Amino acid sequence: MNRSSRWSSWILVLPMAVRAAAGTAAPVDDSPTADEAALPALQHEIYQNLAKQLIDDGKVEEAQRVLQLLKERELAAEVAPASAMKGVDWDGDTSHPVTGLTNLDRKTYAQYYGLRERQAAIGKERIDLEQKRQLGQITAAESERLDVITTRVFPEINDALSRFFALLQEQLLRARAPGQTVPDLEQTGSRMRAAVMELGRVAPAAHAVGLQYLWNAGQLTIILVTAGAPPIVRQVPIERDIFVARIHAARELLRMPQSDPARVEAALIALRELLVVPIQADLQSAGAHTLMILPGDFLRSVPFAALTDGKRYLIQDYALTLFSDAVRPSAMVPKDFVWKVAGMGSTRAVEGFPALPSVSDELGKILRQPGISGVRYLDDQFNHDQLTRSLEGDFNVLHIASHFILQPGHPEASRLYLGDRSQLTLADVAGQDLRFDNFDLVTFSACETGLGGGVGEYGQELEGLAARVQTQGAHAVMASLWKVYDASTAEFMQDFYRARGEKKLNKAESLRAAQLAFIEGGDAPAQAAFFKRPYYWAPFVLVGNWQ
Repeated sequence: MNRSSRWSSWILVLPMAVRAAAGTAAPVDDSPTADEAALPALQHEIYQNLAKQLIDDGKVEEAQRVLQLLKERELAAEVAPASAMKGVDWDGDTSHPVTGLTNLDRKTYAQYYGLRERQAAIGKERIDLEQKRQLGQITAAESERLDVITTRVFPEINDALSRFFALLQEQLLRARAPGQTVPDLEQTGSRMRAAVMELGRVAPAAHAVGLQYLWNAGQLTIILVTAGAPPIVRQVPIERDIFVARIHAARELLRMPQSDPARVEAALIALRELLVVPIQADLQSAGAHTLMILPGDFLRSVPFAALTDGKRYLIQDYALTLFSDAVRPSAMVPKDFVWKVAGMGSTRAVEGFPALPSVSDELGKILRQPGISGVRYLDDQFNHDQLTRSLEGDFNVLHIASHFILQPGHPEASRLYLGDRSQLTLADVAGQDLRFDNFDLVTFSACETGLGGGVGEYGQELEGLAARVQTQGAHAVMASLWKVYDASTAEFMQDFYRARGEKKLNKAESLRAAQLAFIEGGDAPAQAAFFKRPYYWAPFVLVGNWQ
């Protein structure tokens, strides 16, 4: 049983603390109270503070589990109306949001801490004695002590821990509410670590590692997760205002194609010095090639591919993909290298959104790539009935080129515009139980599908559409971080699908190939000089199973 699985038991008290810290009682009507409206920010602060405390104490995997639970709750709030969240896991009784939780932790799980601290001390003693034995410097008494530790003390501690968690599991099962799911304490752990370990087994050539970012109390924490080794933590002091200003400056410059290239480069260099340089030597030592990035908070809107040292972009050195621990990942193996695409698009202007004249060309070019087959459904052919039939058909890729708008916390207003000008909301996706299980990839080639129209303080919008589609079964989702240029996107998608169909690259490498083609000129049309700018190729991000 690893550290994170044991710690997950304690994490079950967190939801109770959030409600109590807000000082609210369960409401009897459907209208949210002022205190309930503040719950997401309070919840965020509590979990973030606890995660930082754990990291400072050297409990990195436990901190990752705290952040994972926070992400799950943010996603639940993102895709469900506020009224639907009433009474969901918010009951309980604690005191101050931080110190109260810490005291509850120490009081309730004193036995756990005692056993674990003893285990750590005994482990260190055993390592020291083993080193002495290997060097031939061990005394008879020390040799006897080592044998006792190995044959008796360690097994006794492990048995005691097993009995403790078996009892705790039994107590949790007895106390659960009707219909409530209680996780297996032996199995619950960091999903990122589990994914990295699996990839080390099934795709060792990818040299995949995980990168997780957390800002709290004037400090940026970067966690590097590699297969078969403890997490590496690097911390950078930086005040919140400076941190947010750097991100905001880079994003605003990037999303405007007319921005001065020198200013764009300076902003991206500043971000790279903060986000990559502190961990760069560790990445090189680990032999990393594929970075699975879990960007907390404000970083969710950062196009990591475009970070640069003034000479090379990050995507030129690594394949990049986003990791969402709010969604249980599918097995990290390719579903099928032969793609049959249901290509759906709208060329029409709708409700203030401009027409997308290049969508027809985009879908045509995709379906003409070697190794890619499928059917194109354009404008009136792209309707709810055809979408539903395609979900149930023999396609394994769904490519949608249309407009989407996300209203955080309002799934009934977050909507995709179909080709016949009808709408499909996130509430419809969940309410109609539209399933995407057949799809190795769902691509949203549209305007700001990765982000909503307004970016919230913590950037939860990034995961709104992608996470909903993944929770409905899709293995991976590709979307964009800002409004994309119609003509360049048609070229970009052609490059992406060509790399997959012709070269049989995995999805992350196919995305990288398309981005490199723009950076290097490649087969881009006469506007190649403009298309080299990050505005045209950096917004596209891949979330989920990138194999």
